[in-house]
Amino acid sequence: MRSFKNHFFYGAMLVSLTILMAACSSGGGGEEGTITLIKPVIESAPVSARNVGEKKSDENLKRKIELPLIMWDAWEAKRYGVAGGIDSAGYFKPSVKADFCAVRGDGTPLEVGTKVQVLEHAACLYSIQFIEGQKAPQYMIGMSKIRVVETGQEGWVFSPAVNKFSEPTEE
Repeated sequence: MRSFKNHFFYGAMLVSLTILMAACSSGGGGEEGTITLIKPVIESAPVSARNVGEKKSDENLKRKIELPLIMWDAWEAKRYGVAGGIDSAGYFKPSVKADFCAVRGDGTPLEVGTKVQVLEHAACLYSIQFIEGQKAPQYMIGMSKIRVVETGQEGWVFSPAVNKFSEPTEE
């Protein structure tokens, strides 16, 4: 009787694990795992001196920044200083060094609604875009590597463009 219970238990475990593995696998076929690109938008709310100890931003200064929906072939890791802010202990730091994903040039424009697969996310928390003859904007966002489903072209975009949890913005 004990042998039957052991076989039944291990059989049930095997079936459960098989179902779990099948449900969690990517499948690798067709349209599975594809998402549509959205307009990359970030919200910026600076922290004023009067709110430093409270770790609050000025809501009345909050603004939305629309980023370009562009794909670059590659990015390079660079270390730059970023403007001060509040550290985890609540103290103001005037400036810190941070790792950036640096992209150069115009890249390839993409359309909102393009179907893509997300291949990986870069380790950087900041991005900077160098354009000839212009000031290089810095953003507190990462980069994501994508593959365009229709063409198979691969490249890097600003991460908010592939955020599955954002509400799509209207054009």
